[in-house]
Amino acid sequence: RFPFMEGEIPDEPRPTQVALAMQSSQTTVLIAQGVAGLLSAQISRAFGRKGALLLFTVGGGFMFVLAGYSGEFARGRVGGMYIYLGCRALMGLFAGCQPVVQSFIADIWETSEPAVKAKKNMMIVMPILAAVALGPIMATFLAPLGDNLFLPLYVGGAFEFLGGVLVLTQIPAVRST
Repeated sequence: RFPFMEGEIPDEPRPTQVALAMQSSQTTVLIAQGVAGLLSAQISRAFGRKGALLLFTVGGGFMFVLAGYSGEFARGRVGGMYIYLGCRALMGLFAGCQPVVQSFIADIWETSEPAVKAKKNMMIVMPILAAVALGPIMATFLAPLGDNLFLPLYVGGAFEFLGGVLVLTQIPAVRST
């Protein structure tokens, strides 16, 4: 039980409640990412690297949207904050794809001709760098646009789905090593 939140998302939260809820939300995501990182090798072996990356991106998209919706659904309900934190934990599980991405980069580097190595690796690296840089910037600009604090989660979900489309159409299938 989180005594500072009393298990629900109040209609008019105090600033300390918002700050603590945001911090516990991010901590939940980071812990889940760590767990997913440990499981990513097994997921990659089961689905292949491209399949694992697709699972992580599309699953992440669904979890972003569900986390955004859970904030609205859970507002004012007893236990609502726990629903939101559960969705954020699931979101973190789908965000733990860095080992798969690193393996992808290594596979492409090993199997590509020297003239195209950099170009092929940038196909994977650039979207990741853009997500790391643009995600927080966009959230900073989107949050004040309305009274929906969860709007950045919906936008994040849209970008995860876009990432899934890019995985399907742009990322080459490589032999797992």
